[in-house]
Amino acid sequence: MANLRTRVGRFVDGNPDRRVCDVTPQELRTYIERPGNTNVSRNNTRRALRNFFRWCQQRQNFTVEDPTTKLD
Repeated sequence: MANLRTRVGRFVDGNPDRRVCDVTPQELRTYIERPGNTNVSRNNTRRALRNFFRWCQQRQNFTVEDPTTKLD
């Protein structure tokens, strides 16, 4: 849970006015591929975001579409 809070929390802190349903795959790609991230860190961040958006879609109905499904 701490890993999820950290990785998703950084994205939220950088986009405080964005609603979950308005987040685009490109925004996520930019966040994941930010300078200084290693490939391992990128994969871990992608995984954390995917878990978060799936939870938002399946459990909370915050969004109709999961933007992480369009990430490579």
